[in-house]
Amino acid sequence: MMWPSINHITNCRCRKPLNASFDTLLAEELNHFFHSQTAWKGVCVERVSSIRFLHVHLTDSLSWSTNTTTVVKKAQQRLQFLRVLKRNKMEEKLLVLFYRSIIEGTLAYCITTWPMEDQSRLQITGDIFQRLGIEDRHKDKLTRMNFLEISPSSVHNDEPSNEKKLIHTFMQRLLTVDYKSRHITVNAEPTIPKSEHTGGDVYNALFKKRTVNIERKQDPIHPMDVQMAVFLCADPFLQQTIVTKLSQCQYALPLLVPSPFTGEIEFPLWTMRQINKSWKRTDTSGHVSSKLQPMCTAETAMVAFFRLGSLSSSKSQLMNSLINERHNTFFHRHCPGSSRNRLLMDGVVEIAWYLPSGKSTDHFPDCVAFCNLHGDSSNYVTQRNIVTEMASMNVVFLPKLDENDNNMVFVQELCKSSTPLIVVFTDEEEDNEDAVCEIGENKFRVGLRGRNQSDVSDDLRRVIKFCLSKTSKTFRLENLEEFSELSLDELNLDCQRGKEAAQNMMTFLERKDPSKVKETCLPYQGQLWHAWCQKNKDLRRLQSTNIEMEKSRIQREMREIREKQRAHEFNKPMQIFVRNLEFLSFNEKMYFLKWTVVLLDKFTSHKISDIHQEYDKKWAESNLENISKKLNATTFGLEHIFREMGQIYEASISENRVMMRKQIQDFSHLPRLAAELMRCGLPLELMDGDAAHVPLVWVSAVVDELIKILGDQRVFVLTVLGIQSSGKSTMLNAMFGLQFAVSAGRCTRGAFMQLVKVSEEMKAELKFDYILVVDTEGLRALELTGKDTIHHDNELATFVVGLGNMTLINIFGENPAEMQDILQIVVHAFMRMKKVRLNPSCVFVHQNVSDVAAREKIMEGRRHLQQTLDEMTQLSAKEEVYEAECFGDVITFNVQTDVKYFAQLWEGSPPMAPPNPCYSENVRELKKDILSCASHSRGLTLSQFRTRVKDLWNALLNENFVFSFKNAQEISMYRKLEEQYESWTWTLRSAMLSTEDKMFNRVASGTLETIEKLDLIKEMAETMENIQKEFKLLFEEDIDKETLIQWKSKFEKQIQHLHDDLINDTKRKLEDIINETNIRKKFDLQVADNETILFEKCKELALKLKKNGDCNVDPEAEFELMWGNPLIAELHEKFNDANDLYSYVDQKQIEYFNIFQNYWQGATSTAVLGEQICHRLKQPIKQSVYNMVATFVCGQMRGKPPLNGNRADLEKHILKSLAEQKGNKNEKFQNYLKYIYSPKSHFEQFIEESVQEFMRRENPQAVAAIKQYLEEKERNVISAAKMATDSLTYLYDAKEMKIWMTQFANNLVDELGNTSIHTRVHISTDDFKDITDYDLLVEVIKKDLSEIVGELKRNLSKLSSFRMDTFRERPDEILIKHFCRCCWEQCPFCGAVCTNSQKDHAGDHNANFHRSLGLNGRHYKDSTEFSIDFCTTLVASDKLFSPWSDCERTFPYKEHRRAGGMFARWGISTDFSELAYWKWFICEFQENLENHHNKTFCGRGRIPEEWKYYNQLDAVASLDIQ
Repeated sequence: MMWPSINHITNCRCRKPLNASFDTLLAEELNHFFHSQTAWKGVCVERVSSIRFLHVHLTDSLSWSTNTTTVVKKAQQRLQFLRVLKRNKMEEKLLVLFYRSIIEGTLAYCITTWPMEDQSRLQITGDIFQRLGIEDRHKDKLTRMNFLEISPSSVHNDEPSNEKKLIHTFMQRLLTVDYKSRHITVNAEPTIPKSEHTGGDVYNALFKKRTVNIERKQDPIHPMDVQMAVFLCADPFLQQTIVTKLSQCQYALPLLVPSPFTGEIEFPLWTMRQINKSWKRTDTSGHVSSKLQPMCTAETAMVAFFRLGSLSSSKSQLMNSLINERHNTFFHRHCPGSSRNRLLMDGVVEIAWYLPSGKSTDHFPDCVAFCNLHGDSSNYVTQRNIVTEMASMNVVFLPKLDENDNNMVFVQELCKSSTPLIVVFTDEEEDNEDAVCEIGENKFRVGLRGRNQSDVSDDLRRVIKFCLSKTSKTFRLENLEEFSELSLDELNLDCQRGKEAAQNMMTFLERKDPSKVKETCLPYQGQLWHAWCQKNKDLRRLQSTNIEMEKSRIQREMREIREKQRAHEFNKPMQIFVRNLEFLSFNEKMYFLKWTVVLLDKFTSHKISDIHQEYDKKWAESNLENISKKLNATTFGLEHIFREMGQIYEASISENRVMMRKQIQDFSHLPRLAAELMRCGLPLELMDGDAAHVPLVWVSAVVDELIKILGDQRVFVLTVLGIQSSGKSTMLNAMFGLQFAVSAGRCTRGAFMQLVKVSEEMKAELKFDYILVVDTEGLRALELTGKDTIHHDNELATFVVGLGNMTLINIFGENPAEMQDILQIVVHAFMRMKKVRLNPSCVFVHQNVSDVAAREKIMEGRRHLQQTLDEMTQLSAKEEVYEAECFGDVITFNVQTDVKYFAQLWEGSPPMAPPNPCYSENVRELKKDILSCASHSRGLTLSQFRTRVKDLWNALLNENFVFSFKNAQEISMYRKLEEQYESWTWTLRSAMLSTEDKMFNRVASGTLETIEKLDLIKEMAETMENIQKEFKLLFEEDIDKETLIQWKSKFEKQIQHLHDDLINDTKRKLEDIINETNIRKKFDLQVADNETILFEKCKELALKLKKNGDCNVDPEAEFELMWGNPLIAELHEKFNDANDLYSYVDQKQIEYFNIFQNYWQGATSTAVLGEQICHRLKQPIKQSVYNMVATFVCGQMRGKPPLNGNRADLEKHILKSLAEQKGNKNEKFQNYLKYIYSPKSHFEQFIEESVQEFMRRENPQAVAAIKQYLEEKERNVISAAKMATDSLTYLYDAKEMKIWMTQFANNLVDELGNTSIHTRVHISTDDFKDITDYDLLVEVIKKDLSEIVGELKRNLSKLSSFRMDTFRERPDEILIKHFCRCCWEQCPFCGAVCTNSQKDHAGDHNANFHRSLGLNGRHYKDSTEFSIDFCTTLVASDKLFSPWSDCERTFPYKEHRRAGGMFARWGISTDFSELAYWKWFICEFQENLENHHNKTFCGRGRIPEEWKYYNQLDAVASLDIQ
């Protein structure tokens, strides 16, 4: 009793005695002393549970967990420095030194006193992360993308085969909101217990103890360790996803988490920011009110549960019975997969909420939070203190009552607290008859021993309900951030910056009415945008008698609306939003967007709640439209901000080519910002649900930017269609882990699209890079009641079905009327797709089926569905005038495999019901089937998807969707096919030009005397085979093959016809050359004899003069004398015509003077022959260069504008050149007239002038190619000479030289054709008998040829040096053949030229740009007033026309084919775009047109004022030249 005095404790103010339970006598005395006294020498002594002594933490229970935790935390902090040093590649010995001096001592200090379990704790924890395969992930955090991309693990639903697959299996199931995700175990082979049977007495064997295996099998990983491991290794966004999914599974959420890496207690507030719960509160008067709140800010009662010591009963299991008897909200020891070892959950505090439904069966009248501290709370004092301080009521579990137990001090404190308390004894014998005993004010004692759990649960609920009714203390999650002991995840610097950015934006919304804030802060998208959308629809339904005037008026009004939009400033909230998207880092940006959602929800939540209350009160009234409008005005989310961005962008570029040009702010970067977010997995609004309109300009721009970021990736488009609130978004979110908004109060409006990445491992199987998921608003939307819902639903269904490679048809429940409604809409949409040759697939998903396991019921359901689909098909076929008897006639459909039955989503009644595991399993099976079907599709490229969106929407705006879309699609596909056809035809033509050159050379050289078609076919075989392969690939595998197939036969024949035509043309040319060669043979023989005479005479004279050695002799004069009359007279007899003689002699004089001079100067025969050979090769080499240049120039021009596209593209450039003419206006108009009335002639002239201009330009590439080609020919000649030398025999005779010459010439046939050597250079035995060294001859040729080639290089150093009359076939002639052998039919209304690249093509004539009818002289009957209408507008009107001036009969423009003749073969599509070119032309050349046609632009033909604001730049820009 005198222990303090004995031990000199005199300053009791500075001492905090330890409550300890020592086994020694001294310990007992100490314990007795401090438990019996609260003061020492009159001074109050504070009693504590732990102290720090000599750097060791001692606790009253002698547990070392506090000391261990502190040491581990300190060691982890120092280990971080070690990791930094290692990353910076510090030497290993220095790393070891650092570890031993800084870390090892910390860990080893006092380690001998630790219990064995504490010593091995670090090792065991590390082993868990290693066994799970995430040992490094606490540094390199797991992200959402690790689990959301389409990978093999996300498709297969098998049990994990090893521990490293546990994480992925858990996450994949959790993402599908499968609460059985916690029940996973490694799928090991079942083992048979080892037999210990010895053949003895079985009864005695019962008492025999089994041999203990010292090397015990490794325990399986606890399911909650899997959950906590992935949570601890996840980045904040994945943590948020995990917590959100756990909440959806009605699981408890981690509230306080001790980190095994840092030792800190983490408070993951951020992870719960997006959790919203709804419930129905019943007040004391019985009134029920609905509440929807984010749980971070909700103020609720909170009951804290914790235990002291080890219990025989499960605390968590009992808590589950209080909250939800049918669901394990908290994991406990009896859950599937549970094991005796659990490392990561001890010390974790979890939270769950009880949510009442407003019914009499509710356990509690209002929302109540339940917090559960796992493990013995005496080891986790910090967590226990925080939870008990925040609790509205505490429930403590004890095994039994023991006054000597140190934990009783804490129980004593709880008893003295004003906070209600329940003390639950699990093993205590109860003498009291009442199981529940009130031991004080709001203090109760409950015993469990010998009682069933149901009774205990009822008692506890009753006590908790009573106590909570007596206390006003509430709990708010956000308030936990006040505890300094906790590490708050929102203190992350990126999170703070994101939050600050969002708060800055929200400051501009403070103190504003949420129902009116969108009008002021988002002015672009309100009434102005809706008005523009309506005008855009009106533009497609023109009814006036003066179509162009009405069209111009509407377009003017649309421009005025855009002007009004731009009149609004780019306000501060939007400026801040855009700036943050542009300049924040990726993580900061993601936090910013998340915080923006949180703050916007907070801003509007109270107002929306009030509106919902009002709606509930008036739901029975017939007119709820005003309330719906108010709700729509108040709803404010990210989608509205991005919608505003889209409208700001569209408005900013809509007037870039109009009358009032002024500098406006550049918003061209906005689509890139949206595209970057879409790449990161955020959804983008595709259709504005409020305006029921697709912002095409914005969507196209975003997709264009996405293509720049990702490339033109392939996507499989998956769309969904179904009745409103049928669970479409929920299903997609569960299937792919998406983020589409789902809640009863905020149904999807319009359509949203989101990308899901395909892993590299899966791309080979799936053949595309992403799945593009499109979520849509529901059909039969309540807010559209009273409006034209049928038209809206049909329009939406057609759009959605047309977009998708596959459409999920979501049917909810078993209401026959609702099923019939949606099926009629769906069948109608698919029939439209069939008519426009789109063939998407579909899967019917029948949700909320009461018994999906009943086979007979499913079979009957499928039969009934098939019957209904067939009936709807027959009805729709009548409306669409289409022959179809059953649904299978419309789309490939198998009722056995393409209909899926889903269990109901909830396992019980919300709000406490968890998701049905069967539903999650159905989702995973559907996903697997979708991907299996998708593996047979190549999807769409992003650019094709962009075009599909545009074509579908524009077609839907028109009254006749099928005609409009089919025309747009077919024209687009036909142009695509024509582009490919242009490529194929140019390949054929280029190959034939090369073949023609080679064959021409053979004919000219005499080696080819007859030409057969088969020879040319063989030469072209390889080229044709390659084209046929590409052709087959296009028509069999292209995404648009169903549309393209109608032209397959025609184009196949056309390619074959072109091939045959080229063969025939070339054969004819070659036969003409053969005939010419045969005719010239006699002349050539004459020339050969003459050249022999000339050669001999020159040589004879030179040798004679040299032999005489007279220095005074003038050799040139002697040669002239010889070349005179005597020689001429001798040659005269050889020619039939004196003109031939004189022409020939003049050409040869210089050549033979050089021969004479060489011999006179003493040159050897070898030198003379070498020079002659090179001289004779000059012309063939030059001609070969010309042939090459012709092909080269054509190839270069085909690679650049204006000749790099097809015929239609060329026409755009011609129109551009006409618009940009310089000079006299009348001359310019005359050029237009030539184009209008003689288009083919104008095209040919344009090509010819383009080639001439191209040849005049500097062209380094051409110069380099010519140089390279000449050098190649030089090498060819030298190689031919060497080959001729190598071919000679060793027998030297008189024939040797002729053999060499013949071989040399033959080697050059394909390269140079007729080299004229063996026919024009005749060598007699006597003349060249001294040539025996052919190697020397090769060297002479090499030297002289180098000079010849050098000369050619200088003379042909640029394209302008080439003379057009020297080409065998000029470049412009080649290009004219390629471009102008096509259709030249003109539109019977406006004169526009058909752009089909085939001359006698089948099918309709089409033109890219139709014109105003006035250009063609058309006018109103019996007047001089021009008709200014465009035929592309007239075909959408009800106006009539007369086919001929003297025809009394009229026809509607929209049915112009009925007029027959040339009208029948023209396909004219509706086009309401701004055709600025011809409008500008009419205004520019108004007077010229009036004079030319003797008509006037007045009265009904008056030019709209809007046309007069277009200028030349607008005209050229409207051509859309790529």
